[in-house]
Amino acid sequence: MTPDVRQFKGHVQKIEDGIVAMVSRRNAMTFTFNFISPVASFDRNFWQGYSTRTVNEAVNNTRVTRIVYEYLGTSTKQIFATARGAGFCEFEDLPSYHQRLLRADEPFS
Repeated sequence: MTPDVRQFKGHVQKIEDGIVAMVSRRNAMTFTFNFISPVASFDRNFWQGYSTRTVNEAVNNTRVTRIVYEYLGTSTKQIFATARGAGFCEFEDLPSYHQRLLRADEPFS
């Protein structure tokens, strides 16, 4: 993948109970609106919210979905290890805490 394909631009803003990020890919090929807020957890390192895609409505097209972020800290070793293991996976393969936060069995409203 070339660097220009990986280029994203956007705007991040703190709001009352969370963070909003508006992000677009190079040449505005796609655009997302993301909202996350902190979750009460042991280390206060989890954030949950949702992401929306700006695309036309279609019958079989998901435009809004829940998201979970985990703050990894400042350890470069841990960050790179996590990045190298990143990618698509089955819901059942996620840690149980992530599954609980994502609530895949509940419709988004």
